[in-house]
Amino acid sequence: EPREDEVSSARGKCAVLMLIYVFLFVTFYVVDKAGFIDVKALRRQVASAPPVLGFSLWLVTFCVGELVHVPGFLFVGVAVYLLGPVSGGLLSYCGAVISASVSFLLIRGSVGPILDDASIPYTEWVLGKLRDAPICTMVCLRFIFGMGPSLVFFLAVSSVSFGNYLLSTMLGLPLPMFCMVVVFHFFLGEDADVVPPQV
Repeated sequence: EPREDEVSSARGKCAVLMLIYVFLFVTFYVVDKAGFIDVKALRRQVASAPPVLGFSLWLVTFCVGELVHVPGFLFVGVAVYLLGPVSGGLLSYCGAVISASVSFLLIRGSVGPILDDASIPYTEWVLGKLRDAPICTMVCLRFIFGMGPSLVFFLAVSSVSFGNYLLSTMLGLPLPMFCMVVVFHFFLGEDADVVPPQV
């Protein structure tokens, strides 16, 4: 069983992470409601910018953030904040699938599926489920952990195939993505998508 200091450390990390989430949500809300930024003008600038360039920069940042364990909901928040819930949500879904795939391939290529050979407590049951029903198990994990970078790393060092991983990511992300978009849209106002992106 885990030692008491390990449990305390894990609880402390979870508490710090939750405080960061709350702080970011409050910051987004205050900045938007206090009028520090003209959101409509900012959206117009984003809509008038070359879409390929903007998406490419955002996607590269998303991929790098996934690798260094930056929470993916931050990039969803930026997309929803600038493009609104519909355009921002669709962009976030595509970006999340691409980012998760790139991270998986890089980790798998550099480390390999080493988890099955390691004896790590509390992972045997999950690894067994991944072997018996990989797609269903990974979809359930996506429902629970969403775009969590730690989940990507865990799956990348397991023995699941990239094909099953990609399919489960595409099937498992819509629900948590929808929840994040709804939350961000609630906090960031209801005037989103007032400026359609130019093609």
